[in-house]
Amino acid sequence: MSLVTKVFSHDNEFFNETGKPIYMNENYFINSHYNFTSLRKRAQKKRGKCAFLGCDEKCIMSHTIPESAALKKIAVNGNIYYPKYNDKIKAYEACSISTKKASVFPGFCHKHEELFKGFEKEGNYSDSSIILQNFRVICKYYFLMKSLRKTFESVYNKYREEIFNYQKDKIELLNNVQGSNIKLKKVSDENIKHMESNLDFIKENIVEIHNNDFLPYVKTLQDGKERICAILVEIPVTLPVALAGKSSFENYEKKEKIKYTVHLSILPSSNSTVAFFTLNKDNESHFLSILSKYSEDLFFISFIESWMIYGTDYWFINPSEWDTYSAKKKDKILKDLLLVDFFPDKKLDYTIFDGAREKLNVEID
Repeated sequence: MSLVTKVFSHDNEFFNETGKPIYMNENYFINSHYNFTSLRKRAQKKRGKCAFLGCDEKCIMSHTIPESAALKKIAVNGNIYYPKYNDKIKAYEACSISTKKASVFPGFCHKHEELFKGFEKEGNYSDSSIILQNFRVICKYYFLMKSLRKTFESVYNKYREEIFNYQKDKIELLNNVQGSNIKLKKVSDENIKHMESNLDFIKENIVEIHNNDFLPYVKTLQDGKERICAILVEIPVTLPVALAGKSSFENYEKKEKIKYTVHLSILPSSNSTVAFFTLNKDNESHFLSILSKYSEDLFFISFIESWMIYGTDYWFINPSEWDTYSAKKKDKILKDLLLVDFFPDKKLDYTIFDGAREKLNVEID
């Protein structure tokens, strides 16, 4: 056996049976995964510049959903529930969080936080500043995706450098013994290729959010030319939920599939609930054709329920409401959050807000 074969063959004193450095066992990759999760959480709290275009001021922790006007309306003793994905068990769990911490992200500076004051302090959703609500939702997604890219790049560079240096050391060992001058130019393995693929996907998402969501909103705010379609729907019942997320939709036009993104905020008040939709103006007619199916309040509640499952998991619910649900219903909701093959215009095979439906039926009668 040649020295080269002896040093670089699998399952020896330098490399394990997978061809990785001998110390890269199962525990190494488990620890790496949890380290990535920890780094990602820290990155999501790191405060940088204000999200408002052109502002260099340091941001503060901003609520994506207004705390006083919405979150406190569904809180019990200052707390609400939300679905949290548990990476260890690969499932969602209902967890408690205070309204102070719920829906926050490093968003806007003190000055630009004032832009939301018109609707968020008193819950006056007829105020013109409501148009900024979903801009805040877009900024949250934009920030989260950019922070994910930074975390992923850091982990990717560390792993690639670690593999490179380990291989380089072994080559230098051979060079010293054989008197050769072999140079290592590049290394790659299935993990590096997988991370590069994920990084490409993340970067594509950042470009898509910037070009299709963030920039049209900013330009509309700057010059007043409508690039964004805004739709506000109000139903005469307080739903025990607040939501700030987005979802994809698909329509067909002359057999061509049209796919687009819609942002939604669900904002409960004392006597009603507002649903605020925004999307690119180009897709207004496509979404209105979907929305027309929910012209009645009871149908619209079904649409919101579907959005909570098939659209986004970024919602918060009244703890007392959740606690009234049967174990079967809770389990169904949390399990269905893992489904990714449907859009919110698919009706659920169960209902969530039965109490709100009863109130509407009483008022109708």
